[in-house]
Amino acid sequence: MKKLMFSAALGLSALTGAAQAEVKILFNAYEPPAGGNTVAAKAWIEEVERVTEGRVRFQVPPSSLAPPPRQWELVTSGVADAAYFQSAWMEDTLRLPQLAGLPLEGATAQTTAVALWRTHEKFFADAGEYKDVVLLGYCAAAPLTLFSADKRAPVALEDWRGLRTQALKPQVDILKAAGAVPVVAPSATAHEQLSSGTVGAAAGMNHYVAKAFNVTRYLNSMLDVPGGLITATFPFIMNRSAWERIPERDQALIRSVSGEHFGKYCRYWDDQEELARQEWLEAGKTRGKPNDELLAVLKEAAKPYVSDWLKQAQTRGVDGEAALAYFREQVKLLLAEEGGSD
Repeated sequence: MKKLMFSAALGLSALTGAAQAEVKILFNAYEPPAGGNTVAAKAWIEEVERVTEGRVRFQVPPSSLAPPPRQWELVTSGVADAAYFQSAWMEDTLRLPQLAGLPLEGATAQTTAVALWRTHEKFFADAGEYKDVVLLGYCAAAPLTLFSADKRAPVALEDWRGLRTQALKPQVDILKAAGAVPVVAPSATAHEQLSSGTVGAAAGMNHYVAKAFNVTRYLNSMLDVPGGLITATFPFIMNRSAWERIPERDQALIRSVSGEHFGKYCRYWDDQEELARQEWLEAGKTRGKPNDELLAVLKEAAKPYVSDWLKQAQTRGVDGEAALAYFREQVKLLLAEEGGSD
């Protein structure tokens, strides 16, 4: 009898231990701890650990396990369980989320993240672009626009003509249309380019990025383009095998603090953008808005970007016109809600 009771107790102990076993997730963050996406990831991780009561825990390596553009490969190969990355780096694989990065379509980081998620759920999910991973949510940056070393803001076409400008690849055509001379390079190299005089302007910037890369000393004016020249968005993904290690109950709990909830996690981008904007103005630097002629040229130059995205959406079996209209509608709705909450 005692032997039977001992065996039963041992079995119960094993079951209890199994039920309480932690699932550990290796989350790779390529930005430094103060980076917008790393801050968002930290907030999300804390929420996941809270709602799962510690049954799902995370480890974040002290330095990135791979260069930034290789995050997708890092996760799909299983070297890391989860990560974030910039959508534009995977434009051949992830054609649909490029919608949120189209010129003149940007909003606040929070609004863009939520609007993109809603559009994904309504129009993109069935296209299967994330079939190899689990999409957890999106973050976004404040829209990127043009900053110049000149003290006079580049508000007119003549200000852009011949202006050598650090640019990200997706910005090349719209900058050329306005007469600028794009020099394609990551924003991280802008310090070297501006300090050496290689370029006289930088387009891969918002106030927060310019401050983070320590280039505001070389810049004296910026152009407040409505919707920005482009907007960077960042999917947060998890390896499917890692996801399947998590019990279904905890998967549901993770879902309950993911998706749209990433909007509040990446609100940090907006807070830092506003702080950097105020510092810019307090330093006596200039902000300007494009005049009607320049704005008309930028709007015309943005049309081929939209047309190309609509064609890409069609190849994925998605009604691009409906998705674009829905995304714009959600942006408008969310911005109104944000304004009402201030």
